[in-house]
Amino acid sequence: MATPLQDLRGFELEIGDVLRLPENYDLGPGSGPVDLLVFDPPDDDCGPGLMVVSGHKSGQTFCIFPSESRSEHGGLSAGWLLENWDQWFRFSSVDQPMPADGASVISSYSLLDEEEPYDPNQALENARDRMIQPRPAEIRILLAQPAGHFIEMTAIAPDIDLGRERILVSWLPYQEDGFELMTLYFNAKSWKTNLSFHSEHWKAISKEEPA
Repeated sequence: MATPLQDLRGFELEIGDVLRLPENYDLGPGSGPVDLLVFDPPDDDCGPGLMVVSGHKSGQTFCIFPSESRSEHGGLSAGWLLENWDQWFRFSSVDQPMPADGASVISSYSLLDEEEPYDPNQALENARDRMIQPRPAEIRILLAQPAGHFIEMTAIAPDIDLGRERILVSWLPYQEDGFELMTLYFNAKSWKTNLSFHSEHWKAISKEEPA
């Protein structure tokens, strides 16, 4: 969600936030917006900088501000930015400052194509299909873990494509008629997070069985 820069006076732009200009500084008035990412230069004597992350100059450094632009918490002071706006934000094609009205800040910015087809359940389906009939070597890796221990799916089956998701696998200390019970958690960030899960009974394998 974008917040008008004018509303952030007294606050800061954190490292990783994006400043969205209403017009492209390089193309002139009436052009489309351009996004600038706040980053922290390696020079301790400088303030934060801005890097272009949209448009034909993506990847180029837009500017690095002086140290006085840095807020108390290490970000870019929104108040300093507004007070010094005309000095730093000028159109390249005409000698005039870019208006600060319309500039906004995006705190949750994604460089991914939002229109890219993506099914968030596909990673779970891929892992579940694989774990229905896991390879003996993969079962051994899981059963070697302490009871209730989580392990990332890629550590067991590195050839599985998980897309953007993380899948954690745990096994419970439960046996019945020569079967082990495995629980697979989808997008789990801690043992409390099990947005969805799949349990599978595996038939016990002998140590002599080939991988």
